Amino acid sequence: MERWFAGAGKRTRLRGRAGECALLDDLASAIRRGQSRSLVLRGEAGIGKSALLDYLIASASDLVVIRAVGVESEMELAYASLR
Repeated sequence: MERWFAGAGKRTRLRGRAGECALLDDLASAIRRGQSRSLVLRGEAGIGKSALLDYLIASASDLVVIRAVGVESEMELAYASLR
């Protein structure tokens, strides 16, 4: 099953990511039920992490999403993204 989401004024498809999209849908559903959840995406550059995050944000438009991105200059600072 292919998943569709609206992004930047157009419909975008995440081909071959049905399993990951289902997990993200379950995550959003759990949050809607009042369960606490967090998400960490890790992997090599270019494998589609941002596309998965964009899918999640688009499908969870009724939820508050907090997104943190680290920058290389803060790599040596412990817990820089929390500050």
